[in-house]
Amino acid sequence: MRIKSVFWIILSVARLVCHEVSAEPWVTDLKESEDPILVEARGCDLEFQPPSVADQKKCEHLYLQYVNNKPEDELVPYIYYRLGEMYTTRVTPKHLEAGAVRDISKAREYFLKSVQHYPKGRLGETLLNAHVNVAALAPTPEEQIRGYIEYYRLLGDLEKLSEKEVREKLWFSQRERKIASVKTDFEKTSVEAFLSGLVGKKSIAETNMVAIAEQSDSEMRLDLLRDITVTFPDSELGEKARASLRKFAERDINEAIESTLQNDHFMTSRMPDSGAEQSDATETEEPRSNPDAPVPSFDGNKDSSVYLWITPPVILGTAVILYLLARRRYNKRHQ
Repeated sequence: MRIKSVFWIILSVARLVCHEVSAEPWVTDLKESEDPILVEARGCDLEFQPPSVADQKKCEHLYLQYVNNKPEDELVPYIYYRLGEMYTTRVTPKHLEAGAVRDISKAREYFLKSVQHYPKGRLGETLLNAHVNVAALAPTPEEQIRGYIEYYRLLGDLEKLSEKEVREKLWFSQRERKIASVKTDFEKTSVEAFLSGLVGKKSIAETNMVAIAEQSDSEMRLDLLRDITVTFPDSELGEKARASLRKFAERDINEAIESTLQNDHFMTSRMPDSGAEQSDATETEEPRSNPDAPVPSFDGNKDSSVYLWITPPVILGTAVILYLLARRRYNKRHQ
């Protein structure tokens, strides 16, 4: 349940920060297309039509028909991206009431196809947004972390590009190309906006990765944080993961020690009181088969001193065992 909550937070942030800034040019191309299939698709699209008119299944069928008819068309990566949104962020409560569904697995497949069909060597916001959705919608925390690591590395590589290289790689929509033809500084402004936006995207990715790891179950949490720390040892992300790793490792050890102390306290509370036992033994003592056998000693002070002497090693041993188990899990994961 916690992982699902984190997912919807991540997806909402990704949409607000990334998609709304970048989608307009490609949305305009889609709206202005005179292709009859796209015209019909717009008539039932969840974004363009009210819930009472929108038809999720029909719209999906029409968009896929267009993709099959024109697999090399430049709108294909964006259409796949749009199909991914149509099964996640575009589905409002009113759409659900009207019969639409949210399907995370199907949405992730469409986002992945958007990445795969993006022109090789080209860059754009749709590509980055598709990458982050592939990571966020992964079915397990391990796959989410792996997806974010790949995305984070991509962002790091893009930061190293010069403005000239970014300008050569940016893939503009028809609308943007038209603007660039009459506005001489449009490409330069677009390049600067793209590069400046990488910083915010990296920061969000860092926060999401650490949050996913922290929200995982206790057996997996330390391994995920350790993986992030080892993968990016000298980065700000590595520092965040390392700080979280220390926090949770200390908490787990403290909880283990507290549990050990509580168990020991329970054992102590069940130890018989020496005076009462001796009194009861005197009153209810029955003849023994061997009168020469020694009577057990109930020296409370002696037992307590032995108990206090044993407790510190037990606590230390528990901490060592926890550490060895964590190391064993880590070594298995990296063999």
